Amino acid sequence: MRVAFDRYRAALAALFLQCLVALVLVPAASAQRSTTRGWSLGVVAQGTSLEIEGGDASSGGALGFRVGYGFNRIVTGFVHVDGGAIEVADGEPLSGDWSLGHAELGARFHFANSLRRVVPWLETSIGARVV
Repeated sequence: MRVAFDRYRAALAALFLQCLVALVLVPAASAQRSTTRGWSLGVVAQGTSLEIEGGDASSGGALGFRVGYGFNRIVTGFVHVDGGAIEVADGEPLSGDWSLGHAELGARFHFANSLRRVVPWLETSIGARVV
């Protein structure tokens, strides 16, 4: 019984220490302001679907990557590329494997203000899609 109580006390002490560390670190992290300068990386996982008129819907997956660089507090340039695949079942119109691709080059304009944490933005790009 005494061993179980000692383990309980040790676990409670460890939990208390973790909470204390979190209380010290959270204000420091929340005091940081947003920044739009430097490199930004993104990964996108998505679902795709294709439905031929008069047929059943077929679905697949896609994966995308985005790399951007913030030149200053207002302008960030980026490149976004993604691709996916759909397998249409035999017996359906246009059956077989379909590949989808998308690429774009763009810019994001930030309306940053050093007094707030949220940064509204407007994005524009030019791109192409292939099937």
